[in-house]
Amino acid sequence: MSLSPQSDPELLLAHTPYVRALARELVFDAALARDVEQEAWLAALEQAPRDPAAQRGWLAAIVRNLARKAWRSA
Repeated sequence: MSLSPQSDPELLLAHTPYVRALARELVFDAALARDVEQEAWLAALEQAPRDPAAQRGWLAAIVRNLARKAWRSA
């Protein structure tokens, strides 16, 4: 896995409480919510948003998409 030049893991990880809470809100199963959160971090590290100011909304979109995907497969 190679990090994109724009990604700063410290800046992304500052959003951990938000990402965790959103995953738990969207996926009612605690274990599945943790999986969604971890997949979101992997996706975030692989391709960061172009605008660092948009990280929170961008992370929310990733979490929502992964939650939807998890719900469909369940």
